[in-house]
Amino acid sequence: MGFCLSHTSKLKLLDILGNHFADSAIDQVRLGNKLHGTGDNWDMKIRPHDMLSTHQNTDLHYFASNLIVERVPCDHLSTTSPQKDILSLPNSTFLISLAEATKLREDFKVLVARVLVTNIPQLSFLKSIVPEHIPHKYQQEMAKKSTIIPLPMQMKDEKKYEDVVDILDSYEQELEDIYIRAGVVRKSKGPEQEQPVRITSGESATPDQAAAHFNKDDANDHMKGISAPFGGDQMTRVRFAGAKDLRAGAHTAKQRFDHCSPFVSELFHTKMAYVQVKINKY
Repeated sequence: MGFCLSHTSKLKLLDILGNHFADSAIDQVRLGNKLHGTGDNWDMKIRPHDMLSTHQNTDLHYFASNLIVERVPCDHLSTTSPQKDILSLPNSTFLISLAEATKLREDFKVLVARVLVTNIPQLSFLKSIVPEHIPHKYQQEMAKKSTIIPLPMQMKDEKKYEDVVDILDSYEQELEDIYIRAGVVRKSKGPEQEQPVRITSGESATPDQAAAHFNKDDANDHMKGISAPFGGDQMTRVRFAGAKDLRAGAHTAKQRFDHCSPFVSELFHTKMAYVQVKINKY
């Protein structure tokens, strides 16, 4: 005998599941591991059985998010941004070096060899000498299973900046709860002091670069030095950056979304396109 949950009940269930899985993030933070967040829209359309003037299609706009435990250590990387003046940065900076091109060519040999020994029976005897994994400096870390923690689903539309601000507010609160429950930070009992903060990262990357993307020195921030990169597709990344711009004048690090940075682009749609090509092929 089946049953059907109401729309509100489904959201409550998703919220319970999300909060429960956050326990895994707390355990990882206690171990000293860093977190990385991702988010993307989840849109649905409900089509009525009988279309009426008062009973039309309904568009639902949700936002799904995850926290991912970073397997590769990144403590040695600089958190100062921007690091260079983009107007004086040479184009060669964005091109691969001769050593990188040579390594890429060697990796391509392995990938081509896998295709050949798999699809040409006469060459299958060479399969044992084709590397199963391309060696790299982080292969030990990448061999570990990914830890992905789903966050509560939100009824937010990323096309609206007011909703994106709410999404980032929830990220800030989620990170604060995780680090406090993990015992890494302790929130002061008194109200946060709203005092002006100073920019510490130097000049802007471009003349029109928004001030929201500077690092700021906030002595009153109880989570100072803690941040988690958040990523999405290109639209999501732009919306996150725009929402951070809107909060640039806020007096506290939490309100400025300082702990949700940097915002990066994820290759969701590239991977989806690859899977679709593989499915259509077979």
